Amino acid sequence: KISIDEKSFALKYPPKGQRTILYHRIKLELFAMGIHKYGLLSRITLFADDERIEKTEYHETFSSKSRRDKLNKRIVYPQEGKFHEFFVPSIHPSAVVEWVECVGIKRVIKFNPNTR
Repeated sequence: KISIDEKSFALKYPPKGQRTILYHRIKLELFAMGIHKYGLLSRITLFADDERIEKTEYHETFSSKSRRDKLNKRIVYPQEGKFHEFFVPSIHPSAVVEWVECVGIKRVIKFNPNTR
C-alpha cells in the first residue's frame, strides 16, 4: 500500500492545473503536465524589490517530451535583453545543446559535440 499525504499531492498536482506560490522577492508558478501549450512545467520569477514589481530574471522548466525542439530550461534576463536556453542532447547531427542570445548584440549556439 502506498500512501501520500494530501498536502504533498495537492502541491504536486494543482486542482486547476496551475499553482502560484509567493515568497520574498520570488514567485513560483507550477503547471500540471499538458496544461500549458508550450510544455511549461514551472516558472520562477526573481524580483529586485519587495513589492515584486521589477523583474530581474525568469527560470522556466519545460517538459522536453512534449516539445519537438527538446527545450529543457530557459533563463531570461529581461533588463539585459538576454536569454539562455538549454536543450536535451539528441543524436540528430544538428542538435543544439545551448543557445545564448543578447538581443541585437550577439548569439552563441553550442551543438552536441558527440554528433558531429
